[in-house]
Amino acid sequence: MKINIFNLHKILLNIIFGIIVLFQLTTLKISLELNFLSRVVNSLFIIFLFLFLFYAIYQTKLNKYLLYFYIFPGVLILIGFLINIVKSSLVSLDSLGYLSQTIPWIVFLIIPYFYQKNVFKVIDYWEIFSKFIFYTTIFSLIEYLLALNSYISLKAVETANGDFLTGKIAIFHKLSDGTPHFRFYSCFMEPGTFAMFLLPVICHAFYKKKYLRLFIFLTAFYFTFSLGGIFSLIIMAILILFKLKGVKKYLIVVALLFGAIFYLSFINESIKGAYDDKGNSAVEREESYSKTADNITKLFFNYPFGIPLNIDTSANQKNEFYLGTNFIPGIYLQFGGYIAFIGYIFVLMFSTILSLFLYLFKKHIYNEDFIVIISLLTLFPFIFQRLTIMESSIFAFLFSPYIIKYLIYSIDKK
Repeated sequence: MKINIFNLHKILLNIIFGIIVLFQLTTLKISLELNFLSRVVNSLFIIFLFLFLFYAIYQTKLNKYLLYFYIFPGVLILIGFLINIVKSSLVSLDSLGYLSQTIPWIVFLIIPYFYQKNVFKVIDYWEIFSKFIFYTTIFSLIEYLLALNSYISLKAVETANGDFLTGKIAIFHKLSDGTPHFRFYSCFMEPGTFAMFLLPVICHAFYKKKYLRLFIFLTAFYFTFSLGGIFSLIIMAILILFKLKGVKKYLIVVALLFGAIFYLSFINESIKGAYDDKGNSAVEREESYSKTADNITKLFFNYPFGIPLNIDTSANQKNEFYLGTNFIPGIYLQFGGYIAFIGYIFVLMFSTILSLFLYLFKKHIYNEDFIVIISLLTLFPFIFQRLTIMESSIFAFLFSPYIIKYLIYSIDKK
């Protein structure tokens, strides 16, 4: 009977993972024309997750460290969003669309239940996610190269985020003349987002010695032309380099030197041009940060539970306390109020400080832990650019089990 229950847990977690990847994380629902099915599945999925959350928390054995450092901040984020969604929905039912933003944190809160059922000892979601990115990258990279050279035709689609062109897997931003943009999106809504999701699988491929994957990931990474991604990749290389020993370290130094020569010889001008083109978005990011800093106390007196929610971005922008969407703590402050803001800052700082502490002071670390630690430190700068992995349920699958492990480990040591 126990075996059947254990298998049921595995199946359930795999279904949750599959729904997240297919209907929320990627643009595959657009390419495969599953938009209607996606809306139905996501609506039922939210209802199921809310019901399962109460069961999972009731069934999970919570020690004080897990409660204080994991469950409590996650609940704060969820409550903060729910209060503002309910308050805003009294004015317009369209605000209920923001319920989708609660999904990553519901999944975050149910992961301890599955961790205590030992599901993560059997299923390696790092390997599953790496394989998923590998295969979708290969096929979308082929479509990307063919489409840019006009060897295949693409279909035009309109979305809430703009006009796009799609192949079977790959998606492209549609330019005014009807041609695809030169940046590589793969099956993500933005090339920078794709670059962000490539970073952890690049780290995974390196430590697991999956060199074909590493080559494909790095090739795809270049074609994203993501400046933020490049800076984070440099940070990752440095973090990895300092933890290597022996011949491997010197081989990487040589590879980096050749890479630098290649960069200076062939890529420098294209990157410089990309910097010039980034002028407006860089200003928006700076404004998003400065607005958050300037209005953090004003929001307490005017909108302590978050600004009124509008599905239309232009309607949100009419509010003088709208902080933009390029500084992630500001997003939580304006959409979830101080309750969600405090919870998010705690999760962000705790996971980052824990990773930094383990990186600097823990002597014996397995490769699996290095992948998590270095990825978390590498992804931190993205809070100044766009929605991060933490704002997707993938964070719960890839990173939460390791955070939980170290919280439980600290208990066992005492």
